[in-house]
Formats: sequence, C-alpha cells, structure tokens
Amino acid sequence: YDLDDLSQQPISSGQLVQASLLPAGYNVADTASFNSITTRAAVGYDWSDDLKTYVAFSTGYRPGGVADTPIGAFNFDRETTQNYEVGLRSSLFDDRLSINASAYYTRIKDIQVPFVFTFPGTLFGTSAVQTNVGDAESYGGEVTVTALPSDGLALVANMGLSFTEITRFAPPAPPGTFGDVPDLTGSDLPNAPEFTLTLTGDYEFPREGIGGARPFVRADYNLRSDFVGSLSASPTELDGYD
Repeated sequence: YDLDDLSQQPISSGQLVQASLLPAGYNVADTASFNSITTRAAVGYDWSDDLKTYVAFSTGYRPGGVADTPIGAFNFDRETTQNYEVGLRSSLFDDRLSINASAYYTRIKDIQVPFVFTFPGTLFGTSAVQTNVGDAESYGGEVTVTALPSDGLALVANMGLSFTEITRFAPPAPPGTFGDVPDLTGSDLPNAPEFTLTLTGDYEFPREGIGGARPFVRADYNLRSDFVGSLSASPTELDGYD
C-alpha cells in the first residue's frame, strides 16, 4: 500500500497573490493513495556448470501522486509495466571470464514523465508538471563482460542498447493551462539514450598496508548517446556525453 501526500497551507495573501501572479486562495493541499500487487516468474536451464539461460516475466508498479503546479495541486495516476526478458550467464576459464547478456521488451501503461504546460497569467508562464502522458514501449539489450586477467586486477565492460517509443499520447491538461497539446505519438521517452557504455578497471595491490588495508587504483569511463531531455510542444534534444 502506497500513500503520497503533499500538504501546504493555502496562500490567501502576499505579494504574489496581490500582483495577480498567483490566484487568491492558491492551495497545493491534496492527497492521493494507490495500491497494487506485482508478480514475477522465471524459468532457467543449466546447460553446464558454466552456462545458464533463463526466461522471465514480471509486472511493475509506480504509485501516482500529487504534482504542484502554478495554480495549485494536480493529481496523476499510477504507472504499470509488463516486462519480458531472456538472458544468459556464463563463467569461463576457471571463473576468470564471465559474459552475461540479456534482451528485454517492456510495455508501459500511463507512463509518468514531466510535461511542459503553459499557464497564462502566472509568474512562471510555462511549467513542467509530473503527469501521465499515455502508453509506451521499450526494448533493447545489455552485455556485461568481466575479466580477471591476474590477481588483483578486474576489467569490466558493459554495453547497453535501448529503444523507446510513445505508443499512445494523451496527457490530461491541468486546470488553468492554455494551448493545444501536440500529438507526440512515436516520440522517444525522455532521459533514455539509445546507447550506453561503461568501462572499468580496478587493481588492488597484493601488499597490505597499515592496519591490513590494501591500496587500490580504479578508472571508469562512461558514455551516453543523444537523448530527449523533456517532453513539450518542442521536445528538448540533448547531446550525448562521456
């Protein structure tokens, strides 16, 4: 059982109300409660001591809540998912090399993301409000390779591919908003780069130091491809980085 509660005192006076930047009696007091049961089932098969495969299905749930907008509180619904996954786990060369891979497909209903609405006559003009924008799907895969070439040295490479798409776009407009909301069906979900890469090297020195502590050195490299930063009439495209 999940409870999301946002409660503040009404603003019945003050400079923002007197200047008509906020309506008189502006109030963000509201409560929303949600509950759900999630499930998971998985079947695996051991081909040998070094190779295993599996198939899994699970459901997910994110409670809704109360969003604060320039004109008051706005409730948004829960988000649910259905997840399908296949994968393998392997350990080779006396556990000095492991290769793990997985592929997934996820259906998302009533997905929660911030969407930029227009609020005329307020201090903010436009504001990003957490809301349900519709349904979406996501699919991709991930590969992780871990190598232990010598004692104390660990090398890890992780690569991921992820593709997202809004399959139904129907965000409910909060009261007091203005302007037509464009149909963003087919758009990517925000903050979801298609390609990610992480490289890690870690070396622990064999000699113990003071108090039995062992010094180590570590290096990490991370890369993310281009992605959408937020949803609006003109979605924000952000460059990838590393």
